[in-house]
Amino acid sequence: MLDLISKNVARLDGYLAGVASVDGNIRSYSSFAYLIELNDDRFDHALSRYYSNQGKLSFSYTKLLSEGLRTLEIELRNYILRDVLCMSSNEGIIHFDKAIIDRKKYISFRVMDLVEEVIEYDKTRAIYKAEGKIEKSKSHCIFYGVQGAQCCLVLQFNDDRDNYNENTIIR
Repeated sequence: MLDLISKNVARLDGYLAGVASVDGNIRSYSSFAYLIELNDDRFDHALSRYYSNQGKLSFSYTKLLSEGLRTLEIELRNYILRDVLCMSSNEGIIHFDKAIIDRKKYISFRVMDLVEEVIEYDKTRAIYKAEGKIEKSKSHCIFYGVQGAQCCLVLQFNDDRDNYNENTIIR
């Protein structure tokens, strides 16, 4: 059972990485999926333990998404196709083309399908959201945790634009 879960997490991780790779400039955004053990911990404590070898993880906020999986699906759209070529700006306000909005909806729907392959919806215990930074990184990170009966699936969305400048990009 755990082997199948691991394969499904790997599939979801690859899907998120592929979507992030076509978003913005090279290395602007990154996305990941992985499992953590929650035990009786709070979500932010479990994430800090997971990242303990990479530096201190500090959080701006952590909250429980009491509205459920539908809210998660809608929120994911904010971290999918954030900076695409089809955007137009009017007085500093970004307007997404209808095709981009539809694509964001489709991709978030597909992500939720893959989430269900890892965590069965009827066994979902809680959904968490946290915003944080790892001390040795300039990445701005959004974490979602979907707690199931056996594990907690983390979906991580990084805004890495501050980590790279023109001098660090290999040409």
